[in-house]
Amino acid sequence: MLSINATTLDEHFEANPVMELADIMLSFGRVKGAAQALQEYVDNNPSEALQPWLRLMDVYRMAGMREEFDVLARNLNQQFNVEIQPWEVPAAPVDLVLDGEPQPEAVPGVQKPQGVEDMPRIMASIVRMWEAEDVVAYMYQLLRDNRGGQRLGFPLPVVEEILFLIELKETANRMEKEKAAQA
Repeated sequence: MLSINATTLDEHFEANPVMELADIMLSFGRVKGAAQALQEYVDNNPSEALQPWLRLMDVYRMAGMREEFDVLARNLNQQFNVEIQPWEVPAAPVDLVLDGEPQPEAVPGVQKPQGVEDMPRIMASIVRMWEAEDVVAYMYQLLRDNRGGQRLGFPLPVVEEILFLIELKETANRMEKEKAAQA
């Protein structure tokens, strides 16, 4: 089992080459080649980086590869704390999920959280820990599945916001270190 610390700083940087390769292939219309590159990365590094998984799901949708998409969506939920993604985005109101936990009886008509702000406990923890070094590890831990796929997982907008906050904090940390080294 990988430790959170072993993957935090390297996750973003190791995933970039495969993401860049996939983007280049897509720009030349090589959708299947992009899917293959991303799938190989995911197969060889299943619990290392979330971004290639999400990009691969987009590529499968783009290419109309529903069977592959469905398999990937189930596997994603086994590796990360992300809800199983539907092939088509539902238009109707969905069940309430707070802090990644399903509520016993969902309130009809209440939408899923669309961001960290909609999850008060997690938001408070991130704000409280923001200046601490371990806030990045905490946010990565939120994204890791620690219940064998038994959680519903976070809605995709929440996952994307957490990934953005991780990148923002890692960039700020690097800038602070560079500034301190120059002083």
